[in-house]
Amino acid sequence: MAVRRVREVGRFSARAAHGTVYRIIEYAHMQDVRTRTTPNARDVEGLHELTTHDGMRVNVVGENEYEIVDLGVKLTRVHPR
Repeated sequence: MAVRRVREVGRFSARAAHGTVYRIIEYAHMQDVRTRTTPNARDVEGLHELTTHDGMRVNVVGENEYEIVDLGVKLTRVHPR
């Protein structure tokens, strides 16, 4: 069975319509793909997830648009990619 771990891959700020700015953290679920024949293989990034700095789940709604699932609050990325 592959060992799984989570790694932080990014952070950014997003603002709600009422003005509150939330810090969003992006995590990647890493998968160990080493086998006996490839013992030096590197971990592979799998699914990504977003949370607020205090652990609330965040969904992507559109380009630079997000929603805090627990609060139902819509956010816009402060500095778009």
